[in-house]
Amino acid sequence: MESTSGHGTRTHVDLVAVEAAEAEGDDVAIVVTTAGGDRPGRSRRLLFAALAIVVAAATAGAVVALAGEDDRDNAVRAGDGARSSQREAAASQPSASTPEDTAAPTVVDDTAAAPASDVAVHATAPTPPLEPAAPPAPPAAPAGPVLSATLDPPSASVAAGTGVTVTLRVTNTGDAAGSYVYDTDGCDPALVPNPELACSQAVRTLEVPPGGDATALVTVDTTGAAAGDYAVTIGDRALVLKIV
Repeated sequence: MESTSGHGTRTHVDLVAVEAAEAEGDDVAIVVTTAGGDRPGRSRRLLFAALAIVVAAATAGAVVALAGEDDRDNAVRAGDGARSSQREAAASQPSASTPEDTAAPTVVDDTAAAPASDVAVHATAPTPPLEPAAPPAPPAAPAGPVLSATLDPPSASVAAGTGVTVTLRVTNTGDAAGSYVYDTDGCDPALVPNPELACSQAVRTLEVPPGGDATALVTVDTTGAAAGDYAVTIGDRALVLKIV
C-alpha cells in the first residue's frame, strides 16, 4: 500500500505480507517504508492506521474461530444430550428382547399356597362304597282271585275197565280267595255213562286262598270203553286217555 503526502513523499505498507502472516498464524510485523522525506507526525499516523487494520482483521478472525468452536461445542453437547435422552428412555421402557424385564401381573395360586398334605388328602380321598341296589319290588297282586288249574298226569294209556286217578291242582295268584268248580253233577267222570248210577247233582269246588293253591283227586271210570283216544273234561282242563 502506498500513500502520497502533500510534499510528494510515498510511504509503503506491505499489507499483503501482513494478511499472509496472519493467515498462517505468525506474529504480524508491520514494515513501513517511506519513499522520499516525510514528516515524523504523518509517518506515525500511517503506522497507527495500519496497526488498526491489522488488529481489526485479527479480532474478526478470532471471533469467527470462537464462533466455530462454540458451534462445535453446542453440536457435541446436543449429541451427548440426545444420546443421554435415548439411554434414559431405553432404561425407562422394558426391553422387548428380554422377557425378564417385562412386568407380568402377579397371579396368586391358592393351590400352591395350600399345604401339600391337604392337597394329597383331597386328591386321594377314597370314594364311598355304593349302596347295593334294592331288589325290585314284586309285582302287585291283581285285584280279586286269579285261579289256574293243572292235571297230573295230563294224559294216560290204559286198558278198558281200568280207573285212572289224576291230581287236580288249582293256584290262586290274586289278592282275594276264590272258588274253582271242577264237577257240576256230583259224579266221577266216566268214558261210558252208567244209566243206573244216580248222581247227587251237587257241584264240586275247590276253595283257594289268595297267593295259595288247593288240590283234589279225581278218578276216571273206563268201564265199557272201546279202544281209542278220549278227552275227559275236569274243570277247565282236559285229560287225554288212550284205551288199548
